[in-house]
Amino acid sequence: MHLKSNLMSITRKNPLPSLSIQPLSADLEIATFLILFRDNESTDFQTFWKNHTRVLPRLSQIARQYNAIPAASVYLEQVFSVTGAIKNIRQASMSSVTLRSLMILRKKKNIEKLRSFSLP
Repeated sequence: MHLKSNLMSITRKNPLPSLSIQPLSADLEIATFLILFRDNESTDFQTFWKNHTRVLPRLSQIARQYNAIPAASVYLEQVFSVTGAIKNIRQASMSSVTLRSLMILRKKKNIEKLRSFSLP
């Protein structure tokens, strides 16, 4: 009887440890990512993050945010439009270096316009 009461008191005082995954610190999460990535280099991007989302919650969220395919490519369409305007029929023989230089100068000009704009 004494043994039974001791066993009962032990089991009431010491609950089973939780089997849930405890969140890692940011540093430990990065270190874990580096190890997992090295061990799974041949795994494709989506499969890697699908398999490790629970272990690396912060990095998984960042990966989803920055590796999403944008719904619109407005910026690229604008760049191609400007490139087409610069390299017209008369300048068809323009080298790629010259075209790149003209694109940079045009961007610089736009940036200078924005800098000169002052709010009232």
